[in-house]
Amino acid sequence: MTSIKKIIFLFYLISFSVSGQNPDSEYIKVNGKNISLEELLQQYIRIPSVSGNEKEAGDFIKSVCKENGLHITAFGEENGFYNFAASVFPLSDNKPNIVFLNHIDVVPESNENDFGKFSGKISNGNIYGRGAFDNKGAAIMQLGGMIKFLKDQPLEKSEYNVTFLAVSCEETQCEGGVNYVIDNFLDLLNPAVVIGEGPTELSTLIGGDFSNPIFAVSVA
Repeated sequence: MTSIKKIIFLFYLISFSVSGQNPDSEYIKVNGKNISLEELLQQYIRIPSVSGNEKEAGDFIKSVCKENGLHITAFGEENGFYNFAASVFPLSDNKPNIVFLNHIDVVPESNENDFGKFSGKISNGNIYGRGAFDNKGAAIMQLGGMIKFLKDQPLEKSEYNVTFLAVSCEETQCEGGVNYVIDNFLDLLNPAVVIGEGPTELSTLIGGDFSNPIFAVSVA
């Protein structure tokens, strides 16, 4: 028996090590090749996914989830309604679900940087492009943590499922995103706890000198 607290605690230990220490030390399979999570984030950023146009980016990240052994459940596959779950166990098993929620879409407005709005360029340890912070960076942290978790902590006997839930329309709050999932698939998803955008590191946004990274956690 694996408790929900143990799974979440171990996940955060693993996801912190994946995202904050040495991104090149962890790899994920993409199109038959092992690439770093850093490279995966670059590829994801380079696929434009302004709210209402999420399908291409959604197809990409869904294929990565499937290739790395997660069970896929689609909750809509068209622009503006593109949502899917990638879970450790099939949702049909009806296990209480620990859900890591992220969104595929990005905002249409921003100040252009020197590298372009969808460049994925890395410079001085920073990665540039819409979604790097909100919310593709957090999504890759979640997915990388889940894949490493599966390698290090077999869950065959767990009473809980663990799910990567990617949705559309978060930035514009249209009806085809998480609201559509809740209205139509909540029973199938069977969430015990939902952890949202909290994993994003905040120290560069709030200013000041910090000796450690700062992570907010939003739980529902």
